Parts: sequence; structure tokens; C-alpha cells
Amino acid sequence: MRATQIRAANLSRDCYFNEELKRGNIGWGSLVGQGNRCVRRRAEMSVSLNPYCAHCAKEVVDKVFDQCSKDTQPFDRVP
Repeated sequence: MRATQIRAANLSRDCYFNEELKRGNIGWGSLVGQGNRCVRRRAEMSVSLNPYCAHCAKEVVDKVFDQCSKDTQPFDRVP
């Protein structure tokens, strides 16, 4: 898998605190690491929409997540 789904979820601002709060994906006991959980969840959903990848979306995202989530080009950091 290319890094595109993880990068898109990471750089899209869809995982900002306010967006996740609106969706009901934030509980008071789970604030730490919520951004990464959101990026993983959104990348897995996107990858699983491909019928050839649906069965292994979580495994593939887990395998490349650490490397791909660090790729913020053309930005210096996650906007």
C-alpha cells in the first residue's frame, strides 16, 4: 500500500479535536492519542473500500502507519 490513505487522513484536518468531537469519537478517558486513532480508522475505512483489500486493511495500515504518518510533505508538520 502506498502512503496516500494515511497521508490524506493525517493532513486533511478531519482528525482535529473538534471534528472528532462532533462525530462522537472522543471520550474523556481517550484524549491521548486520539489523533492517531482517527488517522488509522479513516485510513482503514478508505483501504477497505477496495474489494481486493477489504480483508487486510487493518493489517496493511498497521504495517506502514509509523513510517507514513511522519510524511507531511509539502508541509513542515501536520497542518
